[in-house]
Amino acid sequence: MKYEWRKAEKELYLPKKKSVIVTVPKHKSFALKGAGDPNKPEFADNINII
Repeated sequence: MKYEWRKAEKELYLPKKKSVIVTVPKHKSFALKGAGDPNKPEFADNINII
């Protein structure tokens, strides 16, 4: 089942009318290092791990 984080965690991801401080729970993430346009086919070729 697909986890719909925007619906489940609205208080974290949807814009507010006023600035507020939020505490983001611990989660896993990853980052890609490099340069270039992620909308070009070369980007998809370079990150393909399958």
